[in-house]
Amino acid sequence: MSYNFKIFGTTADVGIEAFADTLDEIFSVVSVGMYNIYTDVSRVKRIEHVDFTIEEEDLLNSLISLLNEFIYISDTKHFFFSYVTCQHNGYITKVHAEGEEILSRERLKIYIKAATYHNALLDHVDNRWHAKVIFDI
Repeated sequence: MSYNFKIFGTTADVGIEAFADTLDEIFSVVSVGMYNIYTDVSRVKRIEHVDFTIEEEDLLNSLISLLNEFIYISDTKHFFFSYVTCQHNGYITKVHAEGEEILSRERLKIYIKAATYHNALLDHVDNRWHAKVIFDI
């Protein structure tokens, strides 16, 4: 899968804007894009994996919850992921992620506190998904 995203800065935070053909792909692209804010994902080996489920009342809440779950995993287990797949069934999102534990601070570029709802966007326009999320750093 090709990850089509760009990282942008704001006054005190950092954001990501992503594009994909499917709903499953946009969740994956934003997730890997977020990890690219943390570290160089091209150097993250696919050694370990995690699987979890997110259930929310709408898709934007699902996306923000997904990102915050990843932030929690990174904060508590020091796992960072370079490969993410998502499968949607209504408002239930099944997630599979592969990466590795990173304990060395030298490999981390920035610390992310949370994915925020400020200017958050998840749209489906002209058969393409578009997402925008700002992270509190």
